[in-house]
Amino acid sequence: MRIAKLIQLPFFLGIILFANHSLAQEPSVTTETYGSWTYRCSQIAQQSDAQTSAKKACELVQVVRDGKGNVIAQIAFGRDPDGENKLIAVVQVPQGTLLTRPVTLSDEARKNNLTAPYFSCFNNICLARTDIEPNLLSALGVGDKGQLEFADRTGRIVRVLLSFEGLKAASDRLMETAG
Repeated sequence: MRIAKLIQLPFFLGIILFANHSLAQEPSVTTETYGSWTYRCSQIAQQSDAQTSAKKACELVQVVRDGKGNVIAQIAFGRDPDGENKLIAVVQVPQGTLLTRPVTLSDEARKNNLTAPYFSCFNNICLARTDIEPNLLSALGVGDKGQLEFADRTGRIVRVLLSFEGLKAASDRLMETAG
């Protein structure tokens, strides 16, 4: 009797594993790389009318590091998390910046510019945020280079060179993703 139970155990484990595998869901977090930009999406559970549905939160991100690997700045483009279907840009810079002068992101020719005022500082970072029109995001992605400007606490302008390589393809991917 005991031997029969031991023989049945692997059979039942196989059925359980097969059932779990066949019921697998889509990944909760995905990332794709487009040149210097990372496109990432994650599932966000939401409660509505006693039913749980999943919503995707997707963004494009570039992390700029110095020669020692320290993060100098991060730039992210995504949909407004407040549920509106507009695009936003969020820029992270080091703490100790002059908060009265907003962050500016532009292409190499400075033809296409984005200005973002600060909204919060904590730990060792300050964050700036602004709305961005889809056509401006696409225009920034036409060139391969850009820059980020902010002022340190003394008012000295800090320019960080950016790579826009892959931004056009990544922004197209972001635009096709429904929230």
